[in-house]
Amino acid sequence: MSSFDKLNTEIKEEFIHLCERLINTIGSTSVFCDIAKLYVDTKSMIPQNLSQEDKELAEQVHYIIETIMDWLKISLNYELANIQDQPAYKIRHIKCGVRLASWCCTSIEFVKLLWQNNYNVHKELLNLYEQEFMALSIKLMILKALDTYLQHKFAIEKFLLGNSTNLPKENGYYDTLPVSAMNGYKILVQYMNREPLFSLEGMSILSRLLQKICDHFDQPSLHSSLFVSNQGSQILSMIDPAICLLKQMLAYVIQCQNVNFKDLTTIPIFLHTYNLLTCFPLTAPGYFLAQKARTNIIEALLVYTQPVSEEVNEKDTLTKTLWTQMCGEVIKYAMSSPHTFISGLLIFSELLPLPLPVQTRDDLSKEEISWTINLRKLWSAHLHPHSAVIQEMIADVAANSAIMIARGFWITCTML
Repeated sequence: MSSFDKLNTEIKEEFIHLCERLINTIGSTSVFCDIAKLYVDTKSMIPQNLSQEDKELAEQVHYIIETIMDWLKISLNYELANIQDQPAYKIRHIKCGVRLASWCCTSIEFVKLLWQNNYNVHKELLNLYEQEFMALSIKLMILKALDTYLQHKFAIEKFLLGNSTNLPKENGYYDTLPVSAMNGYKILVQYMNREPLFSLEGMSILSRLLQKICDHFDQPSLHSSLFVSNQGSQILSMIDPAICLLKQMLAYVIQCQNVNFKDLTTIPIFLHTYNLLTCFPLTAPGYFLAQKARTNIIEALLVYTQPVSEEVNEKDTLTKTLWTQMCGEVIKYAMSSPHTFISGLLIFSELLPLPLPVQTRDDLSKEEISWTINLRKLWSAHLHPHSAVIQEMIADVAANSAIMIARGFWITCTML
């Protein structure tokens, strides 16, 4: 494994071909399970008591199992996959490793052998899953491999507890530990909860639900008295979980697709929902839940700022980025109608980074100062294509004397 990076291109590519043919060469998983059992049995036998024929068979079995273990370690190594010279072989390297892991993990004996050799399969699979720009199809393969691995009681115990056996897992304190909060089980459950919901059109269903609520309360400020009643609490009981789920699914899909994600249909729904939530008065039972939902909407909109193109300096590319398009939707919404002025300005000001100099009690470190300046530069670059529209918005709102609009206008201008 340590010398793999020193091999020439032809040998590294031939390794992929051999890995891809390995499963068909050995045959069904039951044959591999028998080979793994035979390996364990012959390990405990005394070589002197074996016949010559049995010795040769044992040597062949040992060679097969030990070779497969080495190949599995190489093929699941993300760094070694990136050493492949051709992009296609980088992908094939990872795919054949995940397939091999799924096939090998049908044998509990082989899984135990991996742990005896201090090799954590589920950690390697989750590491691949976490890699940036990993294709959704490969992530599904990884989840399938993990599912095969977790069919065994021994594997589940290792997955949950690692090498530790005396963790205080029975009491509530265990769940407050940072390591426990990010253990493999909880990470997997988090990903698998999002996966089926998205594949079952969860985003479109939740979006339609929010859209129908917003359509029913077209001008929500006229319904403030209703929001104080129990009906307001019932509305929030639907809106809050829907926003949380949409935010999680958006973050997951954008993480997978990066700059290839182009769907903006959820943004207007978020904006209309935010407008509705601003109309919950302080006396409403669900006021604080409405504030929490508003914060989640801002966080969901900020998810659209995550993909950054490598060609961000080109003007044509800037106008097409998800970040710039999201900003355009917010500005367009803010100026779409008089009753959206306040909520539109509030959203815009919440999205923008703090103005410089940042007011803090303690001095910022050089890294924090650099990060803050770079963040504002990025926002400036993505807002630049909308400079004419922003100027028009400022000119239209500046003449308004309403207190709430003037306050939102002042905050937005300060942020800009």
